[in-house]
Amino acid sequence: MRSRQRIARKLRGLKLSQPVAAPVLLEQDGNDAGTITSAVVSPRYGPIALAYVRMLMPTQVRCCTLQVTR
Repeated sequence: MRSRQRIARKLRGLKLSQPVAAPVLLEQDGNDAGTITSAVVSPRYGPIALAYVRMLMPTQVRCCTLQVTR
């Protein structure tokens, strides 16, 4: 998972707007942003998922919108 001596992707928890069936590709502004590896509907949080997300943004960014591609 390393690219040029830095981590290329990180495992992240995501809160989803609707349930999806994994595996699913993620996009941001038309570019590959990562892959949802597993997804469930939590009784407490609703649809949630684990995804490997590309690390192109600064680590201080805590929220962004990613699009699911089928």
